[in-house]
Amino acid sequence: MVERLYLIHSTRGFDGCPACGQYVIWRKIGDRKYVPCDKEPVMCYQDPGAFMRVVKKGELLSNVQIISQKNIGDVVGKKVFYALQPHVFTCPCIPHRGKNYD
Repeated sequence: MVERLYLIHSTRGFDGCPACGQYVIWRKIGDRKYVPCDKEPVMCYQDPGAFMRVVKKGELLSNVQIISQKNIGDVVGKKVFYALQPHVFTCPCIPHRGKNYD
């Protein structure tokens, strides 16, 4: 049983977030490492200046920008893909230290 929510866990937990109770999908990344993710995929693109991480095809990708209404104009000409966002970035019960993950 997972008592806290981290970006990477060594074991798979229950289907609900231990902090807020929201349904999460556990994705395996590598040997015995799991990431709890939100169930809805997000559209994103690689951006060297971005700090977000997402899970795609069993890999935890860094330097990813999630597409939103604010940055839709920056996407022109870039390769866009779907991925799952780790729940640790969207959980309402975790303080995010002033970072805007939108």
